[in-house]
Amino acid sequence: MKRWLAAGLVCGLVFQESCLIADPFKILGTRPLGMGGAFVAVAENAITQYWNPAGLATQPGFDLQLSVGGSANFTGNVLKNASQLSDLTSDYQTIQKSQTNGNGLDLPKARSLLDGLKNIAELNQPGKGGLLGAQGGLNTRVGGLAFAVTSLTDAGANATIDTKNIRLDSALSTGLSRERTTAATGLAGVDLSKLPSGITLDTTDKAGTSSYTATARDGLATVITDIVNKLKPNTGGLTPDQIAAGLLNYASQQGTSSTQIDTTVTQIKDIHQTLKDQGVLDNALSGTAYTNNQTKLTLRGASFVDVGVGYAHSLVLPGLFVGGNLKGIVGEVGFAQKKILEQNVEVADILKDFTKSRRQSWSPAVDLGLLYDQRQYWKTKLGVVGRNLNRPKFNQPAAASDAGEPDKFVLDPQVRAGVAFYPFNFWTVAADIDVTNNSTTVPGYRSRNLGIGSEINVFHRARLNLPLRVGLLRNLSDSAGLVYTAGFGLQVMHFALEVGGAVSSRQTTVRTGSRARNFPESAQLAVSLGLLF
Repeated sequence: MKRWLAAGLVCGLVFQESCLIADPFKILGTRPLGMGGAFVAVAENAITQYWNPAGLATQPGFDLQLSVGGSANFTGNVLKNASQLSDLTSDYQTIQKSQTNGNGLDLPKARSLLDGLKNIAELNQPGKGGLLGAQGGLNTRVGGLAFAVTSLTDAGANATIDTKNIRLDSALSTGLSRERTTAATGLAGVDLSKLPSGITLDTTDKAGTSSYTATARDGLATVITDIVNKLKPNTGGLTPDQIAAGLLNYASQQGTSSTQIDTTVTQIKDIHQTLKDQGVLDNALSGTAYTNNQTKLTLRGASFVDVGVGYAHSLVLPGLFVGGNLKGIVGEVGFAQKKILEQNVEVADILKDFTKSRRQSWSPAVDLGLLYDQRQYWKTKLGVVGRNLNRPKFNQPAAASDAGEPDKFVLDPQVRAGVAFYPFNFWTVAADIDVTNNSTTVPGYRSRNLGIGSEINVFHRARLNLPLRVGLLRNLSDSAGLVYTAGFGLQVMHFALEVGGAVSSRQTTVRTGSRARNFPESAQLAVSLGLLF
């Protein structure tokens, strides 16, 4: 067993990407959540049937636990990109209005146009999206035998951005409705010939006579040349030098200082370089107008309700226990995908499609766990659990197959190892690590958690107890930073109420009007009621 555990831990710690790949290990229950998700070796009470069924053999008596929880996670720093795009919304509306009405494009609007393209390109990076989850369970245990009904639900949304068909010319795709064609024609007014009226296109060096330098003019002209060559906007016969001079002359006439102009031009050059490095502008050469853009929004989700029976028994070595969990899982898988720019799509449309396309099926599944309890000598417990070892499969809806998704939604095996240390009988310190590198419903985003937690029982009496819990959680497959967890419980006589929560250290500032608010990139909350004898 020691060799098996060592091999698993080495695989988890050293060969991160070459280990098994599975669905994420959900944190079910308030006590595990408060302790940073470290519970495989703690393995106590009825909920141990989920975390490590081998722990059922170490507990006499009876207990019943009902737990519910929910979680949200914005992956790959997507909240920051979405916030930046939201900040640019008013600028884009102004650009559209100015262009449609024949008014000019000024320097700040030009910067906003490029900044929007950069943020759109960043949204296309793998692992960016949003995850919503719900967990619930009714667990009961009598000695080494347990029965549970567990519900685990996940939904993930992500965008697949078409960075090829983004040219700003007036070529329209065929087969569009009259309303869509009219709208596209108006939008196709991204026109570099429509500069503010009354300005001069003099390209001579204005250093000393105007509020911009030749360096700023030449740098802006270089960017405009690349944009004209690759995005194909209408220039009305103006040269890139004339367009650059016109934008800078207008900025000067509006009282913009040379420092502000230089700063804006530097920002434009930096954004332009980022777009070149990401290949966005080069891709546009072989693409068509943005009205043919194939950007897609995809929503994936699955809800699994399993009914399981767990049992555990001791093995030959003192303190060594093995446990199993035999489950029947009813799975409901949903899928929806919309081309955002090709169709008049609203959020309600994709949610309606997702609801209609769900498909239900069922499959058996097996969990196995080992627990090595050496609290008597070393004040330590070691545990390892493997969930869904037989890879249960569930039918995908037809919409998923039509979009090129696999025909089956597979729950790949999950392997998790842990250790618990008991300095005193009222204090527990634990740590868990995912041996498997787990996939999620957001393509490209992995979940491989390392959790550390502690629990102190304040009163530690048979009829009165107040456990306090804290923990830290880190996804080793992502650079999102730490997640802080905490929780508490109150046990009076045979009844227990527990609350647990988690919040990420990394936050994103989102502006709504004139107000700015900080939102964590992930959060989770759970509540449970228990009956202990």
